[in-house]
Amino acid sequence: MSYESIRTLHFFTVCPCVLLGFFQLFIIKKSSNLHRINGRIYVILLSLSALISFLLPAQVGERLANHFGALHLLSIATLATLIYRLWSLKRGDIKAHRRSMSWLYFTGVIIAGAFTLAPGRFLNEVLFH
Repeated sequence: MSYESIRTLHFFTVCPCVLLGFFQLFIIKKSSNLHRINGRIYVILLSLSALISFLLPAQVGERLANHFGALHLLSIATLATLIYRLWSLKRGDIKAHRRSMSWLYFTGVIIAGAFTLAPGRFLNEVLFH
């Protein structure tokens, strides 16, 4: 698989998460069937996106070790949060579930997405060039 196809796959798995997460947090009634279905789709896409990100090398100036950079640490945090979220639900700890999913949306989707708008980044190139 080429770098371009991996980057494109990552882009198309994470982009829907912006809207799905927004709807989960602010629009859809919590504990409804729609919330559960939307949540499952969101978790699958976000998990795939985090896993795919490990195939993408960090930019040269941003590398911490070999091909990995700070955004890869965010992918690890994303996967850990998703696991914690499942564990919280199993325990019936809705407050922890809500907190972890909100944190994940704002850090793993919104803030990480904002970094991709920086000059020299993929999304910056797509949107502004």
